Amino acid sequence: MTEWKWKRAIRLALAAVALAGAAAAQDFPPLHEAAGQGQESAVRSLLAEGAAPNAADDDGATPLHWAAWNGRDAVALALFEAGADPNARDRDGITPLHHAAAGGQAAVALALLAAGADVHAMDEDGFTPLHSAAAMGYPAIARMLLGAGARPDAADEYSATPLHWAAWKGHVGVARVLLRAGANPDTADQGGDRPLLDAASNGHGRIVRLLLEAGADPNAADEDGNTPLFSAVDGGHAVAAALLREAGGRLCSTCLHDPLGILPSR
Repeated sequence: MTEWKWKRAIRLALAAVALAGAAAAQDFPPLHEAAGQGQESAVRSLLAEGAAPNAADDDGATPLHWAAWNGRDAVALALFEAGADPNARDRDGITPLHHAAAGGQAAVALALLAAGADVHAMDEDGFTPLHSAAAMGYPAIARMLLGAGARPDAADEYSATPLHWAAWKGHVGVARVLLRAGANPDTADQGGDRPLLDAASNGHGRIVRLLLEAGADPNAADEDGNTPLFSAVDGGHAVAAALLREAGGRLCSTCLHDPLGILPSR
């Protein structure tokens, strides 16, 4: 597994912690705080008193970012009425739709799309809202975004697609939605990893089966020559290894037999 995937996964987790922690800060802007807590009447009052709907906090996030993360659809509508930008970006290039997708907030995501949110928006790592939904495991959000025109094979900065992320994290429902939408099960990221290798490396047997049924190559190796079967065996994932072996997977991408004699022949 390439190092950048771990870094990105850690960033996703830290972003959630940062948002939760900022809400308790002493100098948190009143409009941001009210938006995050879903206090619609307070939001409307603050806006009427002249609060700027697109004001940014120290991280570049607007009140709409906070409403999106916390699922405050009524607040989002109030902000839209005051001129909030549905495509505002924080300092990492993240939009409110990214937050709604990452938090599984379907009602806010729908409101954002209706207000003109860009379904193709990329953050500084090339992550689209569909990547966010896939990485965090929200099939309903993924289906909504695809219906709004999101590309199932959109590639981030490291050439990883939403299917790579669903496979690596073990989100079967999202993987199924993406495959039904035409996602390519054999797209390689910049390290040569394909979704099947990602799933095998982490022991996600149900996704291994799903990808094989979708036509994924059981012997497609990464840039180091590691095959899905090698990765499954190396990680001690017996179910994934058995599925790959049954599909004709090999431990060595260039070998016609099992070079280590680890697995019994069929």
